[in-house]
Amino acid sequence: TGRRDFAGFATCLTVGLIQYRVAIDPSLGFFGQMQLLIAGLFLSLLALRRHLEGQCRRWLVAAVGLYLCCCLMYEVSYTLVFLYVCLILQAVDTWRRRLWTSLPFFMAAGSCALGTIVVRKLYPSDAYWNHADGNPGAVFMALFYQVTASLPLSYFVNDPLKIFPGPGLGGLARWIFSGGAIALGGSAVGLSLLCLRSPRATPETPSSPGVGSWCLAGLGLILAIFPAILISISPYHRASIKPGVGWIPLLIQDYGVGLLLAAALWKFVEATVLGGSNALSKRLVVALLVGVVVSVTYRANQDVVRCFNAVPGSRLFRGVVGNAGGAWHEQRKLLESALGAGLLAEIPEKSTVVIAREYPYWYDSTYSRFFYAAHSGKSLVTLPPGASPAPGEAYRVRDVLLGRESGYVVLSRNVPAASASSQSRIFVRHRDLSRQADPFRIKSQGTAGSADDPLVSWEQLRVIKSGRDWAIYALEAPGKSLAPDSIQVVFNRPR
Repeated sequence: TGRRDFAGFATCLTVGLIQYRVAIDPSLGFFGQMQLLIAGLFLSLLALRRHLEGQCRRWLVAAVGLYLCCCLMYEVSYTLVFLYVCLILQAVDTWRRRLWTSLPFFMAAGSCALGTIVVRKLYPSDAYWNHADGNPGAVFMALFYQVTASLPLSYFVNDPLKIFPGPGLGGLARWIFSGGAIALGGSAVGLSLLCLRSPRATPETPSSPGVGSWCLAGLGLILAIFPAILISISPYHRASIKPGVGWIPLLIQDYGVGLLLAAALWKFVEATVLGGSNALSKRLVVALLVGVVVSVTYRANQDVVRCFNAVPGSRLFRGVVGNAGGAWHEQRKLLESALGAGLLAEIPEKSTVVIAREYPYWYDSTYSRFFYAAHSGKSLVTLPPGASPAPGEAYRVRDVLLGRESGYVVLSRNVPAASASSQSRIFVRHRDLSRQADPFRIKSQGTAGSADDPLVSWEQLRVIKSGRDWAIYALEAPGKSLAPDSIQVVFNRPR
């Protein structure tokens, strides 16, 4: 547009449209794929603008190269070729030159699309990406849900997993006033007012000719709608799309919706109706609207993020995401700390380790050996709970989480529950470990059937290695039999 004030206002509004979801989320997952794609796409469009403003042909080559990278990264980029067409139609006055300038972008998208079709024909499979369905009703509904999911507060309003407060004003007010949402919303109001200050009374000299209103609207519509087209013809992806929940191109669509809403609100402020052009009342209403959207979106995003690490049984735990491993985040940090501290330093390479607990997707019969290799630096043979290797030839690792910053991991010989073992290694983590004179004591059930008895006090343990809030101890109890799974670390209250 050539206007910094409009660009700033559109940015304030678009930030409030980026909603996190307890589902397949483009911001919280996919290793930054969508962020890289969007950065490449916008840099490509900026390079094309530089070329259209009369700069050298190298800018056009850069624009085509970046767009080709986007096409290779994700197929939804194919339909975004019309963004370039929109800019070229606005800046170039002859049809011959328009066609020649657009051709490289169509060649990039067309070659990638053709390659996709050829590969699927030559190597057919039952994988979901090989199946498309053009049922008009199903395609339209998926397209509708995918596009409307990028509207402001769509996930908060639909709340498919019942994460957010109900319609009661009291609960909603307490919810919104917590977590710093009001401070952030107030900042958005102030920035919006700064950008909306009497634009006609203090015109800027554009740094470039900018694009017209029709081109701006075209860019917004293409960004908001076209990424959803290929998603809508896939039955696999359609099954995940519902009111307020879309597939990962939502992050691209947010920018399109933000551009359209910012342009509409800007036109509203400049219109002569309802108090005249640039009336203070209209600017306040628009700025407050932006502030509310930013506040509620930020507060909702906080709860969604907490869902990813919520433990089973807590209010925010949702199985659809918790079962993917996020619910065991604190257990993972405890195990990573123990292995990184050297709990398994004395275990020979290729030893067999029986894990006492399993956590899906990173610490189970499939992935635990990779976890140990990554964090202990050793190649070990891992067995799931209940496995029965030969007695004395395997080790057992049992982790117990007591809180966000406290827990312990016991390393012992893998022996039957009723057998005797007098030596173990214990990794203990607690924030007050180095501050208290007697931070904990060891208890054990001992041999099967006996009662809980104090076994070893903290002073009797031999320290092998220690840090600021952790230590590795050698638990040696001559003359006493220890059932490995019965060893408990009991923290004492600070005196």
